[in-house]
Amino acid sequence: MTENQLIDSDRLVGLRRRTSLVLLSGVSVGTTAFIILMTVTALVAERISGSATWSGVPIAALVLGTAAGTSLLSMAMTRWGRRSGLILFYSIGASGALLACSATLLASLPLLIVSLFVAGIGNSASALTRYVAADLQESDRRATMVGWIVWAGTVGAVAGPNLLAPADRLGSSMALPPLAGAYLVSLLLFFAAAVLYGLLLRPDPSLLSQPSETDPRDDTVATVGVGGLYRTSQVQVSVVALVFGHAVMVLVMTMTPLHLKAAGHSLEVIGAVASGHIIGMFLFAPVVGLLVDRLGEMPMIFTGQGILLLAALGGMVVPGSSPWLVSAVLFLLGLGWSFGYVAGSANLTRGIAAADRTLLQGRTDSMVWVSAAGASLLSSLLFSKIGFAGLCAVGAAALAISATTIAVHQVRRRAVT
Repeated sequence: MTENQLIDSDRLVGLRRRTSLVLLSGVSVGTTAFIILMTVTALVAERISGSATWSGVPIAALVLGTAAGTSLLSMAMTRWGRRSGLILFYSIGASGALLACSATLLASLPLLIVSLFVAGIGNSASALTRYVAADLQESDRRATMVGWIVWAGTVGAVAGPNLLAPADRLGSSMALPPLAGAYLVSLLLFFAAAVLYGLLLRPDPSLLSQPSETDPRDDTVATVGVGGLYRTSQVQVSVVALVFGHAVMVLVMTMTPLHLKAAGHSLEVIGAVASGHIIGMFLFAPVVGLLVDRLGEMPMIFTGQGILLLAALGGMVVPGSSPWLVSAVLFLLGLGWSFGYVAGSANLTRGIAAADRTLLQGRTDSMVWVSAAGASLLSSLLFSKIGFAGLCAVGAAALAISATTIAVHQVRRRAVT
């Protein structure tokens, strides 16, 4: 008897739907907390240190914390269950936000860096929720659910920046230093996500998971263990698509505001271009997921690579004086990322045993977030040395390598089958 057979079969469909909605709600709240941290931390670091030189370090710590947290959370969920793991890590995120608030009170940059690393560990709960939700679906609907979870990030992207002013007023009313209120609101949001899951995420999502089917074209995938999985074409293709797609997106996106500022554009214009990028990343994710389920992962992975390459090539030739053209490049950059992220993630949900799948997903996400941290740090160096066009050329070269690697894996996989 399987675990989900312990639950009345007539209730399974309703419980899975309800659990999916709870997960969507939780990741919306958790993502909002993360976006607030991302938005305010550079400003806090500059105020504490008195220089912009160190402003990027706490952000890098936040990203690296998420990289570490995804592996740790996958192990925690394997041992203690998905509900307990998600609650614990959102609680860790809340403690990190509390430490960050303390760092502003003490004007301590080292404490701020440590606190953002801890908060990043907590953010891994939002990062891995897409896989938890996908496991509740039939195999041919998992990508669609991944798309909806990614779409939930739109809530954080819109709500996070708009909460900064009210949060600062809240902090001022409590006699906190400037911007400390943002960390207080982030704390409350992480804690709210933990409470939401504590109250409503019942039973544990693992008890509701759909049975894992083994891909008949590669019936060794589900039994070789996590280390062996990384030697399979299926997993290697996903890793390449996720890591390269995320790294190139961060590489180009990070320096676009400075590119536009150097061209003399206002903050309003820069914000509008950034909004177009966010729309490309999140808004169409459910449609992308549906296409993945209907047409398969590989066509959509290649589509994502192609769109990202088009965006990188566009960035090489589009002048910074034309915000509309730069906005189109950033929109394509976000859309290409969405295709690769949803399809690459969905490819890690099928034909892999549940125990291996959880650990595999966590470790893969660690690679993705480490690549984001590296790309963020590399982007400023490239921008200062070879300019925005040169930076985009590096991104295009990286995509050419990744697309070729994926194509080679596909040829080899078809040769075997």
